[in-house]
Amino acid sequence: MKYGKPALGNEDLLARWQAKGLLVEQPTDARRALAFVGYFRLRGYALPSMMNSPEGRKFKSGTTFDTVMARYEIDRELRRITLGQLERIEVAVRTVISNQMSFVHTTDASGTAVSRTAQRSIRKPLSTSRTRRVTTA
Repeated sequence: MKYGKPALGNEDLLARWQAKGLLVEQPTDARRALAFVGYFRLRGYALPSMMNSPEGRKFKSGTTFDTVMARYEIDRELRRITLGQLERIEVAVRTVISNQMSFVHTTDASGTAVSRTAQRSIRKPLSTSRTRRVTTA
């Protein structure tokens, strides 16, 4: 499948947004943001400031590139906080699993791996009082 639209550079993408009514006070900073963050990533943060019109989608009056970047930065900070907390949960869960595995699987004096269940059966042989006698008729 062939894509019909030509690829646009950051200058053209910024000009496209400006033609739709976006105010760009610092064009150099805007171009840098488009180069390192990306047009399509920032587009999601620009959409709430856009409205449909007969000529197509336009920016609401007074919308600036800084407004779009502020939304991006808020989301970026929220992502950083969320992933930081998620990392703490991950470490806690892995630690619990590791500790449980250590208790379940251990080694005997010779270094041979012995499961905790096997250790219990070795240490506590079944008493004869617990075994049922089978009687035949």
